[in-house]
Amino acid sequence: MHDIAISVDVYCDWQGESPRYRVYVNDYLLTERRYIWDNKELYVREHIVVELPSGPHYVKIQPVKPKYTGFSIKNLTVNGEPVASPAGEFILD
Repeated sequence: MHDIAISVDVYCDWQGESPRYRVYVNDYLLTERRYIWDNKELYVREHIVVELPSGPHYVKIQPVKPKYTGFSIKNLTVNGEPVASPAGEFILD
């Protein structure tokens, strides 16, 4: 097992009631938040520290309302190293 520091920027394009989202690493729910910033140029940087074994993993942002599609992630890093995966996937050696 490794202590892993993950950072990811969460963007949201929304109107009306501010949407809620959940942050998962693999299938583990870490937190649920309400996205309150009303500008699609702003973002929330999530800092996550988890203990993970070697192998494939992923970070997922899931809307609480399943049909909502306004969330996206950018700038994923694992232990300070950029990860070029728009789907939030990464592999630990």
